[in-house]
Amino acid sequence: MRKGLRKTGVLRLQHWASAQRARFASSTPRRVRGMHDNITPQAVLRRSIIEKSFRNAAEGYAFQEVETPIVEDTSLFLRTLGDASDVVGKEMYTFLDRSKASLSLRPEGTAGVMRAALDEEKQSGSGSGFGPQQPPRKLFYKGPMFRHERPQKGRYRQFTQLGVEYIGGAADHPLADAEVIALANDFLEDIGIADECTLRINTLGTAQCRERYQHELLKWLQALDPDTISESSKQKMADGRILRILDSKEDDFIVQNAPVIEDYLQPEARERHDSLLQLLDESGIPYQQDWTLVRGLDYYCHTAFEFVYEPREATTSEGSTQSLGAAQGTVLAGGRYDSLSSFLGWRGRGTNDVPAVGWAAGMERLELILPQSVQDQRSPPPVVTVGFIRTAGCATVHDDTETMKMFHTLCSSVQKQQQEMSAVSDAPQFRLHRHYAAGKMPQLLRACEGVGSQVLLLAGVDELAQGLVSVRDLRTREQTTVSVADAVDHLRRLLT
Repeated sequence: MRKGLRKTGVLRLQHWASAQRARFASSTPRRVRGMHDNITPQAVLRRSIIEKSFRNAAEGYAFQEVETPIVEDTSLFLRTLGDASDVVGKEMYTFLDRSKASLSLRPEGTAGVMRAALDEEKQSGSGSGFGPQQPPRKLFYKGPMFRHERPQKGRYRQFTQLGVEYIGGAADHPLADAEVIALANDFLEDIGIADECTLRINTLGTAQCRERYQHELLKWLQALDPDTISESSKQKMADGRILRILDSKEDDFIVQNAPVIEDYLQPEARERHDSLLQLLDESGIPYQQDWTLVRGLDYYCHTAFEFVYEPREATTSEGSTQSLGAAQGTVLAGGRYDSLSSFLGWRGRGTNDVPAVGWAAGMERLELILPQSVQDQRSPPPVVTVGFIRTAGCATVHDDTETMKMFHTLCSSVQKQQQEMSAVSDAPQFRLHRHYAAGKMPQLLRACEGVGSQVLLLAGVDELAQGLVSVRDLRTREQTTVSVADAVDHLRRLLT
């Protein structure tokens, strides 16, 4: 009986697999909803500009790049984000592996970086910890994050996050807050959007400040007409996530009229915040004090900030200054999270809190607002195509052994000349595209257009036998014959 049931189950599985193969055999797999490809030269260029600017800014402040796994133990995010949060409850990609362990694709980067820093300290066995006399961990990262939320412009289910984290050492000082904010400002300046971004800043005070403030805020909310509070905010009240109500996009009345934390700050918290603002003033970084800006997670304290994109004119790659939409104006956000370590179970000397401050930005949102002028200034070197004139019985350079050798020798010679000249000169570079399909001139011109080539190196059997090559400027249609030995020098003058 059992053998019969087992056989039936196997047959059903085989039938299902066969049906799936038949289904996909007749169609090309499509991109998963909410994901996106970066395959066009323009998209790749935008990402490259942003990534290089971010890396240069971070390394300029002596931050070190780190990588953490895409997959983490689900408990990491349950501890840091809370099981009642929308991210954990509705948006995280969570699954059981073959050993029945619950794993999740990371929805954000800070928790994983802090976990890695704590792991590294435990494994080192140094016992030095994260005290003020120890060197801080100044870290930056770039990588994919995952959230199953409704896709929209600039927001995908897989997105790339850029972030910096200043952990331990003297990270508890306002100077550390000022440093990461200055780094962020430098980064936004380098990609040409700092003048159109407003730095909004606030303080959450100490845990005691927040406790008093949340108590008064709850009393104020409870006195309101329940019909004026959105269902999501009512749920946050029930879950004890009071501060997160101030992040609501549905309750403008509450956000604009609720008590502000300014009235509940202890003197030392206010003094710390004032010190930070003075540092920003001295650095020439403009800001707006925003008493409504909060962080709803319990491990945040003191500084909270964000850079909000507020465009003045249409200069973006999308041709619209409203590319992000009102609800997505924040392009970079950060703050101080001294208690995150204790949420992760860290046990230190005297205190379980490891001072830390950092920020994160979404690559895709930055891509939408990257000015076209910046893209034009940092466009990659021009493309030079090497093409071969077709002769009888030769459709590609592979069809004739001698032709193939001559074509390869030409390309190698040009590439080597460029490398040698680049080592001693800052003359303009170019990228060499080898077009292997021999053809007549119209076909070669179409091929050049397809790769965005500006110059065509035109070769034929007779010309190569004499050590000559034709150089055609596709912008002016002028054509010159030069020796192969002089080809690169001529190209550099042409592209200058």
